[in-house]
Amino acid sequence: MRRHVLTAATAWPYLTLAAAVVLIAALPGCSGSRPGTSASSRAAPAGPAERVTAPRSALYLIPAGGGTPRPLLGPAQAAGLFSVADPIWSTDGRQIAFTAGCPTCTPRLYVVSASGQHLREIPTGTGGVRSPGWSPRGNAIVFARQRGEQQFIVAVDLRTDRVRVINSEPDNADSTPAWSPDGRRVVFAREMHHEDVTLWVVPIAGGSPRLLIRHDRAFDQSHPQWSPDGRRVVFMQAVSPSVTWDLYVLDTRKGKVTRLTDDPGNEFDPAWAPDGTSVVFASDAARQAGFRSLYVIGATGSGLRRLTNGSADDSMPSWSPAGQEIVFVRRPTTGV
Repeated sequence: MRRHVLTAATAWPYLTLAAAVVLIAALPGCSGSRPGTSASSRAAPAGPAERVTAPRSALYLIPAGGGTPRPLLGPAQAAGLFSVADPIWSTDGRQIAFTAGCPTCTPRLYVVSASGQHLREIPTGTGGVRSPGWSPRGNAIVFARQRGEQQFIVAVDLRTDRVRVINSEPDNADSTPAWSPDGRRVVFAREMHHEDVTLWVVPIAGGSPRLLIRHDRAFDQSHPQWSPDGRRVVFMQAVSPSVTWDLYVLDTRKGKVTRLTDDPGNEFDPAWAPDGTSVVFASDAARQAGFRSLYVIGATGSGLRRLTNGSADDSMPSWSPAGQEIVFVRRPTTGV
């Protein structure tokens, strides 16, 4: 039986500060700074020998072309939230959905306007909420529900608050769902019998899921995201015998997978630009102790550029439909 690989992308939002220090030393690829695809674009000044993350995370916005990040929420709103994660823009650009929880409480689903106003919790019933994704019409949100050891895909109607199960099989753990642009399908990651994690697709109306990619060497695939035209899926993947995460793109018509990143660092949380020509993602390639920065790369693998360059741990980016801003999660770090 393969031990499921714990990653910074999936574990960090739910860790206590003490646990984060332990995980930093244990994570693959998190023992020091690493070279990247482009040395000039990924090089970072030397920092403190040891850093740890602060217990709280927050939502930030940054211009897509680069600049100074700014908090999305005001101090009063942010004070009531803990371990913010998984922000994603609605298709009309007016709202951002995200989750918030803590190491000892259940993550819940929230929606806030793109201006940082009108924050509200969305009723989802019992169980924790992970990885929300908007429907193309913006009237529903799909997410992974955690209930005990079970994890399955559900959707909530924002007009009626009705929650319905999209896919649930007791022996499998389903996560990181994304709604297709045509509104007909959901792609997600499935861990079967505590073994390999692979990508699957299920009709939004319900039915039998099918394996998305066949005959590959992957033992972990996660965080799939449809391109705006629905013809490609970008995702993060680890290929045996390495445990390093890289980004890949599937051409859904041809069934062909191409590698988008290939370096000693780890790439996480890919998200498409609204025109489908580039992808924003988080990477630890230029940072010490596994902390991440945001990068943008062309859909063909060219034009890599670094978007954030500070001491904080930046992750989980989502591009605005207008293409002007990127929302992401920032967790401050402190030297020890």
